[in-house]
Amino acid sequence: MGDHEQLAWRVGELLTAGQRETLDFGIRYERMTVGCWEWVRARDERTTER
Repeated sequence: MGDHEQLAWRVGELLTAGQRETLDFGIRYERMTVGCWEWVRARDERTTER
């Protein structure tokens, strides 16, 4: 669980709708970024295996 996800779990109910949406966006962005770099690593591994 990332920092943003821990924050959402701990204080999610205390946030305003706008704050919660911003936090949710941050979580989605973080997941997308990690997924992108995992894709790059896998692509590089496939390329170097040839």
